[in-house]
Amino acid sequence: MPHDIPLRTLTIFRAKDGPKGTTDLLKARHYKSFRVDNASGFIGTLLINPARQRQPDWLSLFSGALDEEPKKKDVTSASVSAVLLVGRNDQTYVLTFGYGRYMLLDGVVEERFGLKAALNVINEEKIRSLDLKRFEQVQRHTREQVSRDSALEAFGLDVEQDLLRAVTGVPGERKYGLRLAGRDCITVTSHVDLDSLPALLDNLEEASQKNTYKKRFPWVDNIQEVGRKESEKLDATLVATINRGDLDRIWLGAPMLLDWDRVSHFTYRAARAANRYAHLEFQHYFEEVRTKEDVRIHHLKNDRIRCHKADHHELEAWPLRQCICAELDAGGRCILSEGKWYSINTDFVARVIRGVETIETSRLVLPHYDDKDEAAYNRRVAENSKGRLALMDRKLISAPVASGSVEFCDLFDLERRMVHVKRYGGSSALSHLFAQGVVSARQYHLARDFRQLVNEKLPASHQLADPTKQLSASDYEVAYAVVAKDGTMDQIPFFSMVNLKGVYDLLRQIGFKVTLSFVENRRAKNAPDADDGAE
Repeated sequence: MPHDIPLRTLTIFRAKDGPKGTTDLLKARHYKSFRVDNASGFIGTLLINPARQRQPDWLSLFSGALDEEPKKKDVTSASVSAVLLVGRNDQTYVLTFGYGRYMLLDGVVEERFGLKAALNVINEEKIRSLDLKRFEQVQRHTREQVSRDSALEAFGLDVEQDLLRAVTGVPGERKYGLRLAGRDCITVTSHVDLDSLPALLDNLEEASQKNTYKKRFPWVDNIQEVGRKESEKLDATLVATINRGDLDRIWLGAPMLLDWDRVSHFTYRAARAANRYAHLEFQHYFEEVRTKEDVRIHHLKNDRIRCHKADHHELEAWPLRQCICAELDAGGRCILSEGKWYSINTDFVARVIRGVETIETSRLVLPHYDDKDEAAYNRRVAENSKGRLALMDRKLISAPVASGSVEFCDLFDLERRMVHVKRYGGSSALSHLFAQGVVSARQYHLARDFRQLVNEKLPASHQLADPTKQLSASDYEVAYAVVAKDGTMDQIPFFSMVNLKGVYDLLRQIGFKVTLSFVENRRAKNAPDADDGAE
């Protein structure tokens, strides 16, 4: 393109399902409409949302405190929104300007149009940033950005846990622009005017239709957030499943990592007399609010679950839907997590399950769980082990990690097993368990100071002769023990399995043996309302 054409950045969406008109795409308001022509004739329609003058909110801070009132023209602002609708080859493209994105109706643009187009044509060595959503203890939204165009290896990307939401980079051919940023829309920086715009749209359409990204970035389709219509269908399926009482793959969990030392109880009603529960369970909701047969979609959005401190003050309150973790087979594995539905690639699901199933069971057999809490269980197991197991639960060790201190493990075996015990209570609790095992094992393996501090808290029978000496990871076992109602892995959430597989692979690379065992929770089986929630 000629360089006398100005460099512009355009944001472009593609409408769903072929040609669309103004009423199909835009919210019902009065817009000023203009016909747009270039040298070849009509190319589209520009719709402008008239600007409204307003004073900024911050001005109220100075009300009555100024020596004179500022002139209105000096303290008012206006934002103009506009969209350009361009029809090309049975497709409709929407270019947005200002706040034009908010002129569009929900669900009318193609999801991942820009992401696929960008991934297909960007230079793999010239990526500038990635927007990621990671499934861990809580979902994390991050932007990985580098100071200069780089290859994918320069980014902190976990291909099995990260959902790629957006990518920015330099395309391999200039016909696609000088820089692309793709998500649902594609943002193009290029020398472009109205005469060259149709060709640019054709080139971007060509880019979106390729499948090059499947070879270059095959992990991109592992996890995909579903669109609004599909989400509504899954909500309906979820409600129907709850109405049938089929709750094997549906459970409740706090949608954020909680400091359990501060949490006293949960309630399902706002009333002061509402029953208090130590953990979240659907059965409590059915007893307190409505029966499973009566649950409807609007209840998922409007009913709330409350988390309280010991003084009964409310810490958090969440819509029921945000607390529901669900895995449905609806033409494939679909997962509801923190209020959003995701579809999971079938091959990816099978690969993760195969990986988890290869993890061996520890030869250390732990007794069933029938205790008030984890601390009581760990203490009982250690006391009944005849000196074999050292109690390390809640003995924090200083470590050069983000938290400042970690638990070495809950129980330490004479045969060098670092046993980590956790009552199952949703993906957050399990992800925290798996992460704890990684952090403590790596510190014990690599950090002499950490080993010395651990040694000081261990009984003489379990201490290292020389904690300053480098140890061999292959002599140690990281043993995860999950306390589950049925003593099986059948209800482990999928993303916890993904997390576990990643942890297993990492620890095995260092040299540790890794095992996974399940402890039957008899307290939960014998008393459904007992305190069997995650800590």
